[in-house]
Amino acid sequence: MSVFSQLLGIVAIFMFFACILYVAFGQITVRKLRKNPTTKDLLGVEYASGWDIINVAQALAFPRSWSRVLEKSPLSFMNANAAALFENT
Repeated sequence: MSVFSQLLGIVAIFMFFACILYVAFGQITVRKLRKNPTTKDLLGVEYASGWDIINVAQALAFPRSWSRVLEKSPLSFMNANAAALFENT
């Protein structure tokens, strides 16, 4: 095997692991946020099925100063409300 094939295999394993974590995050955390009436409308715009999982992960991963800037922008409805998510997770 060449070095490229080995590196490609390692990257594929990490990508598969990341996909499993993405599904687990969606099933555990975001499902509970969808069922909660106070956070149901604060998860951001869902372009495609599962996009709210990305919105929630982004809101929880960004620094709070960036989240405040996003909440004050005119396009804040597209992003999840980080303050409400921190209260409910």
